[in-house]
Amino acid sequence: MTTEGVYTSHSTSTVRVKFPLSIIAADGLDSKPIITNSDPDGTTGEIDILRVSDDITLKGVIIDGSTDLSAGMKYGVRYSNSTAPDTVKWGSNATFIDVDFRNLYDDGKPTGDGHALKVDKEMILGAISFEGCTFNNIGYEAIRISDTEKWVTDRQFDTLIVRNCTFTNIDAEGIRYYSDLDPATPDAPVIIEHVTFDNSATRVMYLKNSGGAIVRDIIISNSRLSGHGRDGDLMDAQGSGDILSYISHIDTFNVPDVPIKTTDNEVDTTTIYGINPMYEDAANMNWTLLANSHLYGLGHDGEAIGDLNWATNTPTSVALDIVAVNGMVTVDPMPIGKTYNPGTVVTVTAVPDSSYMFVNWSGDLSGTDNPTTITMDANKVVTAVFDVDTGVDDLVIPKEFGLSQNYPNPFNPSTSINFALPTQSVVTLKVYNILGQVVKTLYDNEMIEAGYQNVKWNGMNVASGLYIYRLNAKGSDGKKFVKSMKMMLLK
Repeated sequence: MTTEGVYTSHSTSTVRVKFPLSIIAADGLDSKPIITNSDPDGTTGEIDILRVSDDITLKGVIIDGSTDLSAGMKYGVRYSNSTAPDTVKWGSNATFIDVDFRNLYDDGKPTGDGHALKVDKEMILGAISFEGCTFNNIGYEAIRISDTEKWVTDRQFDTLIVRNCTFTNIDAEGIRYYSDLDPATPDAPVIIEHVTFDNSATRVMYLKNSGGAIVRDIIISNSRLSGHGRDGDLMDAQGSGDILSYISHIDTFNVPDVPIKTTDNEVDTTTIYGINPMYEDAANMNWTLLANSHLYGLGHDGEAIGDLNWATNTPTSVALDIVAVNGMVTVDPMPIGKTYNPGTVVTVTAVPDSSYMFVNWSGDLSGTDNPTTITMDANKVVTAVFDVDTGVDDLVIPKEFGLSQNYPNPFNPSTSINFALPTQSVVTLKVYNILGQVVKTLYDNEMIEAGYQNVKWNGMNVASGLYIYRLNAKGSDGKKFVKSMKMMLLK
């Protein structure tokens, strides 16, 4: 499409797409072209904007069910056989990139049903993917692929990906998908990640019997009641028997006190948050995360939680990294997610393991006071140094060389390495990949004072995988020490 404006069939009947179709907006348009269908008086009943029988690709367009040319469309894109079985080509692929689906109600009113994508029974599709799409004002489920129980099949598609999408004012689930009822058959891969749901029905998705599905990096905010009774839980992403689905990195804000259901799934409860996402102007459909949002960096991949198209600011919140071996450190107040507002004064308390004692702080905090405070005016790394409690007061200088396991491990993207020097020593500390190639030199034949030392390595510019760090030290008394340890970078 090379121009803006409204594209319609000028016909009061469903537009049938029988062959592969790509509709791609030209680069540089001031606004997205609008695709709709013509039924200005609403006399024809339920019709589709596009009824598809083969591959379809839409990019950079708007699918609008309620324009001046339409009294209301129920379906945006629908895969449906016409008069005989198998008129839809099995294995058809559906690709939607930067598409806005909006105003899909079969009578043009919010009480009418509507779907952005509907896949009917008696067909098996190929890859279905939504990347960078929005769904606004949808009268029923936005994405509905749930007719496997009306038609016995072991799957209804090969893969489903929904990534970096935003759903608002959806009157039922944003995503509703049923796999088959037989746990012995493998389910199609499903991944739903970096998605924002706002001002929609309480339950945002329902995946039934979907073994192996991955759901992560989701914001659910400002829920409203559903006109279809979909308010008993926040989501039900089911696995299939022993094949679990996996749910993690979910932020909820201003939602009813109902659960994320746990039906044949594994929920990482340590990554379920209740943080105000700090939208710029959600009432006017601007879900940009403000710079002080604590959702930045909180996703499984180190990115923000939610649709990354809205994560455009440079975050101002700051992180406190704690390193503690042979003990732990408590903090007060706790971070919001993983970060603090700048200027927050945090009390840190070192708690040694049994038979150990606290020695001192190192890194961005020094001294021996315990507890003590640190002001979060930037990202900080603090190490609590512990040593064996022998009853002797002065244990600041270790008795022997040592190299500790890095912390955290696995890590993304930075980690801290601690080592001990009983005397002033010449130190070389390098990081190697599994091929033995040096990827980072932290110390290169440098003179380091005796004591407990800490150095931080940031692996932002290297690939995920296994790395080896090696300490080579020679003390002022001539004693030598060489030790290597493994660490894992997971991005």
